Amino acid sequence: MHLQFFLHAIAFYYQYLQEQRRDPAFLLKRSGFIGCGDGDRNLSTEKYRL
Repeated sequence: MHLQFFLHAIAFYYQYLQEQRRDPAFLLKRSGFIGCGDGDRNLSTEKYRL
C-alpha cells in the first residue's frame, strides 16, 4: 500500500514537471532578457567582465 502511494506521487510529480515545460522564447521573454551581441573587448567601460 505504501509503495503504491509513492509510485502515484512520483507519477503525479513527473506529469506536473512535463506540463511546466515552456517554449525557450517564452522563457527568455518572461525573464526580461534583452539580447546580446559581439563587439570589441574594450567597447564597455564597465568592469563586470569575467
